[in-house]
Amino acid sequence: MNLDILSTTYGQTTFNIKLAHIIGLKTALYWSVLVDALFQAKKKNKVSEDGYFVLDRKYVYAMTTLTTPEQKECEKILSSLGYLENGTKVNSIRVDVGGIVKLITDDDEKQIEQIKNLVSKIVDVDKDAQKAEGISKNLKSRITETDLDIAEALYGWVDSLEGKANGKTIEIFQADLNKYTKDKKVKLELIKRATITGYRDLSWVINAYERDTGKTSASKQIGAPVNVAKDIKEVNLNKKF
Repeated sequence: MNLDILSTTYGQTTFNIKLAHIIGLKTALYWSVLVDALFQAKKKNKVSEDGYFVLDRKYVYAMTTLTTPEQKECEKILSSLGYLENGTKVNSIRVDVGGIVKLITDDDEKQIEQIKNLVSKIVDVDKDAQKAEGISKNLKSRITETDLDIAEALYGWVDSLEGKANGKTIEIFQADLNKYTKDKKVKLELIKRATITGYRDLSWVINAYERDTGKTSASKQIGAPVNVAKDIKEVNLNKKF
């Protein structure tokens, strides 16, 4: 009875072990469900003449626990290898079953090694992209601007930094921006310039802005350290007793 419960007839998903060694466990598992989805689509005459069918991502998740982003990661690998094509309709795909069959039945070690290396590179690039996205998301969480237009501009500025900043950078930039001006148009112009140049320090942007527009302000004070001891000394020297 226990073996019956664990069999494929009770919702178990299987995968080809050799394929898993070549393209990775997650992608091999995803592929097995794609083949089953294609089989079901053919039974219902829902495969187009050019081989495309609409994938039910909820079904894939139910059978594999792979989320939609994870499914698309698998699709990127299969697409790069030439075993999957995305159609023009949402979630429509076409798969090369014959190509996968040839891959797991042939013993071309050189080809298999090349595919493994390509999959490894794709995975590494995805990891780097995910890491950069995580850093960007964390930096954007430090933006406190309530004006939607300015906040959106600041998000774009953060993206231009490509992760080469920290939370303190974001806080100082916003503080200096608000200290320099209350004018929304000027703020947007400064952020635009910072985004184009990739500058993290607003003082450089302000210097260029003032040079180009001929405007001056108390911006020279931004970022300048305050010498409290010197100020106290000068006050004492001028004090009359």
